[in-house]
Amino acid sequence: MATYVLIHGSGDSAFYWHLVERELGARGHEVVAMDLPCDDESAGLAEYTDVAVDAIGDRSDLIVVAQSFGAFTAPLVCARVPAELLVLVAGMIPRPGERGEDWSAATGFDQAARAAREQRGGDDSETAVFYHDVPPALAAEALRRARTQAAAPGLEPWPLAAWPDVPTRYLLCRDDRFFPAGWLRGVVRERLGIVPDEIEGNVTYQQGDAQTHRFAAGHHDVVISRFGAMFFADPVAAFRNIAGALRPGGRLVLLVWQLRQRNEWATAIDAALGGELAPPAPDDSPFSLGDPAAAERILQRAGFAGIRFAEVHEPVFYGPDVAAALQLVHGFQDVRTALAGLDRGGAARAEKRLRDTLAAHRHGERGVLFDSRAWIITAAPTW
Repeated sequence: MATYVLIHGSGDSAFYWHLVERELGARGHEVVAMDLPCDDESAGLAEYTDVAVDAIGDRSDLIVVAQSFGAFTAPLVCARVPAELLVLVAGMIPRPGERGEDWSAATGFDQAARAAREQRGGDDSETAVFYHDVPPALAAEALRRARTQAAAPGLEPWPLAAWPDVPTRYLLCRDDRFFPAGWLRGVVRERLGIVPDEIEGNVTYQQGDAQTHRFAAGHHDVVISRFGAMFFADPVAAFRNIAGALRPGGRLVLLVWQLRQRNEWATAIDAALGGELAPPAPDDSPFSLGDPAAAERILQRAGFAGIRFAEVHEPVFYGPDVAAALQLVHGFQDVRTALAGLDRGGAARAEKRLRDTLAAHRHGERGVLFDSRAWIITAAPTW
């Protein structure tokens, strides 16, 4: 696991990262988030860097993440400690010798900001600019924790002669009201020579039929499905509709089962039931994209190219013990149908075979596991 070093922007504190810190911790990562001395007029970029480096200590596997004016400090940190990755979140990318107070004019930010202000009707309140998509209680708490930003670090030239030799990624927020996305793409390209990763400002959830849903045309960067794309009544029409939702250069990523005979979780349960499981209809089969040649033909007809298959060979977890696994299996519609079609004696014998099969696949503390094989299919629209 990695150690994430989180550096806040001007006039802020480590509180800025507290929700991200919680999520990273839940995934097993270590997090270092510090309060920079941003309200201290005697502290410059060297002191900011010292605070971050001291907070890191002897930790390794570092991923340094900086937001906004924190991008003036983060590369200095990477020049002093061995970082694996540097990530800027709406970061102010400095050039050698450039002062922070000159950055706006040098990048054309002032003009971009005026245009953005006109679009939002002239509302320059912090809530309208920075917290427009944040729950009110959280926005109020963030404003309460804000600090005054001293001028000192913005008055000194950025000290590095070149960008540090560390892989760098840039995360651009498309709905950012302070740093307009169109302008910022150009700054990232010009100053770092990379294409930024982009995220929407808001996450929305919609329920609909992907075969017919009217997606915004050419709007999305990636479409991902985890064992959900195998059941289309008309897969060519469905994937053609999905392709139309992708931007040029967008990606389709599917996780699908390989063919039935390659998946022990399916064949073992069927054998335990004496072959009573009825084969699913072609448009209702979890294995409908399991044949690479057939899946490739479908995607090509739908307007995709560059189709690739990567094998996933991992066990499927059915439960911590036989009782839990049996309860799970009873929840399968095809199993319930098969058992209902047997007489009392046949159903009892099938139940015993099921229990014996699940017991044979119990792997100690790891629980009941069956072998499985899947494909990760990636493709891109042809336009």
